[in-house]
Amino acid sequence: MHSDDSKLTLADRLNIFMGKMATRSDIKVTEHSKLADKVAKWKDILPEDMFEFYSQRNGIIFSYEVKGSSTTGTICILGLDSNGRGVNKPTQNHRSISVSPYQQASKFGEYFLDESSTVGPDDDVLFWFGDMSGWGILMVGAGESATFYTWDNDGFTKPMSTQSFTEIIERGLERSFVHTWQYDEHPLLEEYLAPLKIENPPIRTPIQVTVEAVNNLDARAWRAYLVEKIQEHNGNRNTLLDLIGLKKKASVEEQIEAFETYCSQDPKEIKGADIKALAKACTNKTSKKAFVDHFKLGQEFDWQKIDLRFDVKGVKKGAYIDNSFLMRVMASIDVLRPFVESYEGHIDVLRYTSDTSVATYWPYLIRAGIKEEAKGVFTTAWIREGHENFELGTYTSDALISTTDFTAYTK
Repeated sequence: MHSDDSKLTLADRLNIFMGKMATRSDIKVTEHSKLADKVAKWKDILPEDMFEFYSQRNGIIFSYEVKGSSTTGTICILGLDSNGRGVNKPTQNHRSISVSPYQQASKFGEYFLDESSTVGPDDDVLFWFGDMSGWGILMVGAGESATFYTWDNDGFTKPMSTQSFTEIIERGLERSFVHTWQYDEHPLLEEYLAPLKIENPPIRTPIQVTVEAVNNLDARAWRAYLVEKIQEHNGNRNTLLDLIGLKKKASVEEQIEAFETYCSQDPKEIKGADIKALAKACTNKTSKKAFVDHFKLGQEFDWQKIDLRFDVKGVKKGAYIDNSFLMRVMASIDVLRPFVESYEGHIDVLRYTSDTSVATYWPYLIRAGIKEEAKGVFTTAWIREGHENFELGTYTSDALISTTDFTAYTK
């Protein structure tokens, strides 16, 4: 894990911006939706930096308002269809609305261009940012020769002083995409930006994270833990009982002792046919090697189990608490950050985005199921390699409950 901002892509920076805005309690996110179509057929149409951005983030709607002020902001990057022509506006629930495709300017309608426009009627135009009922940003032409214009519903077009896709998005980020951000100058711009520049902005109802227990695991303790996990599935439990020769009424303690006796023998003496079913149940593999590695037979073992409780408030009923949320919590608390230290990306990508590299990141050997003990109170146990001096106690996190729907908060 690193914090080198120079390694962030433009799409990363936009995603992180939205995530950080969503953590503030003085900001209400009114809409958040996105698309995920492939954009390969747009490669020769879009400038290189625009194509790279769309390959990572194809279409995003993010609207917010600052409470108690006139400041509002909107990101409305329209999604591109996989056919290389169609354009779609993202809506909630990953749906979309078709809007005008990439086409000649004359096909947009009678009032699309004013008489003084430098955009010709035969020029190819992509309406990629904004709302055609109000205003937007146009890409005219294709590839590296494309130019960018602002447009409003009176038909007025004006070349932008920032003539690259990257510069346009960077201007939006610098100005938090507030109303009028796209203009070179505007008399109300600083007034709109003022509420966003306050020091130490308030965060949403903090999440209380309690480290309830920390246990170092040797190989025997690890196997005992796995036997306890096996009890959660009747089929796996029966498979274990068959292997160690116990009846169905055997207690967990009896199973742990019998299984430890079985595992204490020389791994070379274990018959592959005997352990095939349990190996399949626990590792999805049937090899003897998978069994030996999973249960750490004859191996050094130095792992740690940490029991955690999360007191989560300020979200809509039924908000989904998942593994990605727990990783964001770990990344937001210095004491717990060793749990996610093997993540190779930028820490803010892990904390604030739903990037696919985060979704596939899995640093732990096993995570116990997340249990809801009471309304808004969840417990779990995580296993990691190595030993850290995690102190018992309660810590505060500003982690986002969801990075796919920033409207999930109510406070």
